[in-house]
Amino acid sequence: MIGGHQRFAHLGHSGFSAPATFRVVALVAAYNESDIITPSLRHLVSQGIDVYLIDNWSTDGTYELAREFRGRGLVGIERFPEDGPPPTYKWRDLLGRKEELAQEISADWFIHYDVDEIRRSPWPGVTLRDAIYEVDQEGFNCIDHIVLEFCPVDDGYPPGADFEAYFAYFTLDLPAGTYPRVNAWKKSAQRVSLAACGGHNAQFGGRRVFPSPFLLKHYPIRSQSHGKRKVLSERKPRWDPKEKADGWHTQYDGASDGHRFLRKPSDLLRIEDGVFNHLSERMASVAAQEISRLSTLLREREREETRLESLLQQSQDDCGHLQVLLQQSKDEQDNLRAVLAQTEEERRKLWIACCQIEEERNALLAHLSAVANGRVMRLLNKLACYLGSGRRQKNNTVSR
Repeated sequence: MIGGHQRFAHLGHSGFSAPATFRVVALVAAYNESDIITPSLRHLVSQGIDVYLIDNWSTDGTYELAREFRGRGLVGIERFPEDGPPPTYKWRDLLGRKEELAQEISADWFIHYDVDEIRRSPWPGVTLRDAIYEVDQEGFNCIDHIVLEFCPVDDGYPPGADFEAYFAYFTLDLPAGTYPRVNAWKKSAQRVSLAACGGHNAQFGGRRVFPSPFLLKHYPIRSQSHGKRKVLSERKPRWDPKEKADGWHTQYDGASDGHRFLRKPSDLLRIEDGVFNHLSERMASVAAQEISRLSTLLREREREETRLESLLQQSQDDCGHLQVLLQQSKDEQDNLRAVLAQTEEERRKLWIACCQIEEERNALLAHLSAVANGRVMRLLNKLACYLGSGRRQKNNTVSR
């Protein structure tokens, strides 16, 4: 299905939109994000994305603020875990819950999403939902992201305000493990794995990652007081020891009492007007080039598949011929076994006959021997009688 790269380059000007039946659900986890929960959910809804919120038992009103979006894009909300606030922050369990929801909820695509994020399409003027539909139509089933981390340079952010509009400074110096960020995916029959990689790299069979990454703007810290509360009170003391031992939750290892969360503007990059449009257009151009390259590779692969299919057909024909020969050989073996069995039976009968003949021969010899012995004895008796008679006659003659 690859091959629509010319359309990709000009998608932002095409007026393209996804059908009403196409559904994308963001699986959002939250803990004490009351200062941004409202604008965050408002952004997702404006992008055509439905929201399912998993609140990790917030204590600052996050859950209550989120509930106000029921019927306005919020399709589900729960507190997790169900049995009450956990003593530690078990990120692996939260990811496992998202895996379950991705199987249970009826949708075309899912996004593993955090409240402190803003995601954008790579094409200016195209909503996130419409862009994901285009990715789907091009035959891809997951999306990677470029991450820009925005930092506070002052304490002026008013809770509930549009944080995307307020924060203008960002850094590309990101924590280890930021990339890849493949965590938007198309639903399939198989269960996606998020917990195995900390939620950054969704795993499932047959992945086809869209070549142009979407934009992910991250706002983890919004002021000095927010950073101090979040990092030093709500995160580091609550990390799960096993997850830490596995190498997770390292992004705040360098933060301790007295840490300065505000950054100097001179150390950061500033988002100017039009920069995102330029970045989006550049990303679309890169996507067009990459899709063109992939189209060539796909055509080569199709030719190779045709060749292999021909070889496979020939192999199957040869296999069929060999199976016929094998069957013939089996039939001949069966016939030979029958002949051998018949021969063995005849040999057995012949052996029995030979034994009977031998018995009869022995009996005959015994009989002949007995007969012969009887005749000899009679002849000897006659001879003895004859000789005896002759001696008597001689004796009588001498006496006279």
